[in-house]
Formats: sequence, C-alpha cells, structure tokens
Amino acid sequence: MTRPTPFLSLLFLAVLPTAAAAQAPLSLDEAVARTRANHPTLESATAGVDEATARVREARSGWYPRVNVREAWQRGNHPVFAFSSLLSQRRFTAADFAIDRLNRPDAITNHQFAVNTEAFLFDGGMTRAAVQQASAGQKLATARRRLVERDLAMATVGAYVDVVRRDAALAAARRAVEAAVADRDRAQARVEAGVVTEADVLAVVVRHAQLAAQVAMLDAERRVAIERLNALIDAPPGTTFALEPLRDTTLPIESADAAVALALAAREEIVLADAEQALSRAAMARAKAAFMPTVGAQAGVEWNGNTLGTRERSWFMGAEVRLNLFNGFADRARLAAAQAATRGVDARREAVLRDIRLDVLAAHAQVTSAVAQVAIGRDAATQAAAAHQIVRDRYEHGLVDITTVLESARAVADADARAVAARAEAQRAAVAFERAVGRFPR
Repeated sequence: MTRPTPFLSLLFLAVLPTAAAAQAPLSLDEAVARTRANHPTLESATAGVDEATARVREARSGWYPRVNVREAWQRGNHPVFAFSSLLSQRRFTAADFAIDRLNRPDAITNHQFAVNTEAFLFDGGMTRAAVQQASAGQKLATARRRLVERDLAMATVGAYVDVVRRDAALAAARRAVEAAVADRDRAQARVEAGVVTEADVLAVVVRHAQLAAQVAMLDAERRVAIERLNALIDAPPGTTFALEPLRDTTLPIESADAAVALALAAREEIVLADAEQALSRAAMARAKAAFMPTVGAQAGVEWNGNTLGTRERSWFMGAEVRLNLFNGFADRARLAAAQAATRGVDARREAVLRDIRLDVLAAHAQVTSAVAQVAIGRDAATQAAAAHQIVRDRYEHGLVDITTVLESARAVADADARAVAARAEAQRAAVAFERAVGRFPR
C-alpha cells in the first residue's frame, strides 16, 4: 500500500489557512474619516482655503480709511529742516529772517508726533472688483479642497476594496487548496484500492503546486494593497485590520437622466468653473476701473517741539481727484486680455458640463452592468461547486478520470474568483457612480 511521502504532506499543509492574530476592525467609513483627518494633501488644500479667506479680508480693507501714527526725533542744521522745524514749532521770529541765520542756522531739535488718515471716497469700483475677485478665489480654493477631499476619499475606497477583494481572492484560493487536499485523499484511497495508479495522486500534487504558487502571489499582492491603504489612512507600515467583507450592491439611481440632473447640481467641477467665471469677470471689472476717476481725502494732525514736553499742534485736511488720461495703452491691453480670458473661461465651463454628462452616463452604465454581473457570478460559483461535487462522486465510482476532476476543480476556482471580482467591481462602480453624481464623499 502506497503512502504519501512526508515532503508531499508538508507541501499540502504549507499553504493551508493559519490562525490570524487579533486585528482591530476598520469600516469603510472609518478608513475614509482617517484619511480626511490625517492626509497632508488635504491639509495643504485647507491651508489654501484659509489663505483665500484672508485675501478677502485684505481686499475689503480698501473700503476703510488708513490711519498712521508716527513719533519721530530729528536734529540737524540743514537750512530747510531748521526753517520748517521752527515754523512747525511756532518759534519762528523776525531774527530768523537774517540771511546768515537762514544760510547757516544753529542745530535744532524737533520732536514730532503725528496722526494721519486718508481714504478713497470713490475709486471707480476698484475695491468692489478686488473683493469680488478675492471672493471668487475663496470659492475656487474651497472647490479645489472639495476635489482633493473627494479624490482622497475615492483613493481610500479603492484601496480598501482592493484589500477586501484580495482577502476574498486569497480565501478562495485557499479553499481551492483545501479542495486539492480532499482530491488527493480520494485519489490516494483509489490507489490503495488498486483501482487507479499513482499517476492520479501526482496529477493532484501538480495541481496543488500551481495553487500554492497562486496563493503565494495573492498573499504578496494583498500585503502591497494593505500598505497602500495604510499610507492613505496614516497607519504604521505592517498594520493589518479586520475589514468589512464584500457585499452585493444595488443600483443607486434607476434613471440615467435623473443622475445627470443630480450631477449638474452638485458636482465640484461646476462650482470650480463658476468660481473661475466670477474670477475672470472680477478681473475684467478691475481692468475697467482703471478708466474711472478716483476721489480721495486726507487729514492729519501733528505736534512739533524742540523738547518732548513743549509741542505745538497743527492740522491739515484736503481732497484730490485723479483721472487716468493716458497710460501708454497698458490699461486697454489689460482690459482686452481680461475679456479674452473671460471668453476662454466660459468655453471651459461648457466643456465641463459636457464632460460631466458623459462621465455620469458612463458611470451609470458601468454600475448597472456590474450589479448584474454580481448575480451571474454568484449563481455560476454555486453551480460550479455543485457540478464539482457530482464529478467527485463519479470519480469515486470510477465513472470519470482524475483529469475531469482537476478540470472541474479549476472551474470552481475560476467561478469563485469571478464572483469575488464581480462583487468588488460592483462596489467600486457604485462608489464611482456616487462620485460622478456629486454625492461622494458624504
């Protein structure tokens, strides 16, 4: 009676499932939340929003007056300085008109404290356009952050589903290994009964070696997928989690037209295009403001004295009107450039709308197909398993040879793999559809 060698026994046992260490559970929502909380790319986008918000406050400052306070000390015998300081200190006398004193004055000290203010009463709409431009920039930064958040969430979902899919594929491959062990035992029993030759056992061993190589490859791919997920959720390298299993997916929205309407109302790309439009129109308004007059007012009060404690007060106020008559055609060129940029932005927005429609229709078709494939894959796997059991029974009764058993086992493994891939693709397609209609991330 022939017995399997110790080497063959070890080969069969080498790739059987082993007890896994306790792993912390991690849901898909938790994975996405960890990415949002820790990924530096999102932090960078958030900083961009904060910067744009500060730019809005900076632009609004044009509506407020400027107030400056100055405390100064000066000393010298420069004729103009000495003359003006004496006047500011209200200490000028008739003797100071002497030619020699005017040309060669004694050194004089001036302590000055001044408060000055100025404001634009009308700036041709420049400040209003600057505020509009900054506000559009804020919306642009916010939309970009939302896009970054969406892309990171999508990447996390993709990595998560990839790990779950590879876990399921690895489990299916290990089930195939277990089935090969059972087939080996059946073949060995028939060899011992003298019904078949040792060639049947060796054929199963060859099949098992192929499955062992597949298990090793899938396990390596699974480890790479785990590290990709860890990098996104900011988990230490080598960390493993107990993830949610693959589940069947239903069609999110039956009507493609309804999905397109939803996307056109919610997609970040449209918000981005609208912000770019507002930005270009604000730039055009600023260019037009250069042709308008500006009206400003100034006022100030100062105290001057030759010592800190003896100072004389004086004040002034005034207004001015400025009109740009000619600036070397630079203003006209700037306006023409802004108008051309606005036309380009309008055209890009229309292109964005068309791209979104196509994106939604494609995503709807993909998720519809993927959901249908789940049921097909599940039924095929069930039928393949039932057929394989029949083939095993027939083999034990000598009605089929080992080649038929191995072919049936391959069919089971292939059906399991396709079923796993169908469920993973359905989840991926469902998430991609949610992104396409602007409902992801939630």
